[in-house]
Amino acid sequence: MNKYKKNLVFFFLVSIILFILSSFLVYFVDPLQHYRQSKFYKPYSFEQRYMIWGMLKNYKYDSVLIGTSMTENFTKSNIDNLLNINILKVPIMGSIPHIQSKVFEAAFKNKDLKNVFYGLDLFLFRKNKNPQNLELPEYLINKSPFDDYKYLLNFKHLFENNIKLLLANKFKFKREMVNYDKFYSWQYKFEFSKKLCIEDYKNRINKLSYKKKIMTYCQ
Repeated sequence: MNKYKKNLVFFFLVSIILFILSSFLVYFVDPLQHYRQSKFYKPYSFEQRYMIWGMLKNYKYDSVLIGTSMTENFTKSNIDNLLNINILKVPIMGSIPHIQSKVFEAAFKNKDLKNVFYGLDLFLFRKNKNPQNLELPEYLINKSPFDDYKYLLNFKHLFENNIKLLLANKFKFKREMVNYDKFYSWQYKFEFSKKLCIEDYKNRINKLSYKKKIMTYCQ
């Protein structure tokens, strides 16, 4: 075997070994909990359209809460205690009914549900277009093992997601860790009060008045 053939064989062997190691690392850490619920680490809050499918497959629940960001601020413990159920929040921010139907299908396939709570945003029915162009990862949704290579050999999951997960566990990035009671809640970013509500109302009134004056001058 000449030098070039040896180098070519060596290159392919090294490539195969790297592919095997990378796929094993993604399988072992399993950042999206595609194969199992996390045991040795606290899960990280990855983008919902990637995250929720593993939760729907591997978590214990008897009810689900589905919808857009309008459903994200519901607190799991409040719902569970009020209705005596075990609910799983699986919202997808900016999703349309077509995408939400995929969540419904996955939930019913994986569990015998007692209740489904659906945040129905009527304005989403005005057009079929996905407002945020969300593409769903079918390789995480279906149960076929033949396209799992898209997960196991995905550089985003291998480097970005694994690194985020491990760093979050090491340095305790609390807001980035999955808190099942406040899963994907965003209200902590804002202040709510009567004073702020009145100020916002007055600002909107002033803006409307200003627009009317502009229209009057234009006429």
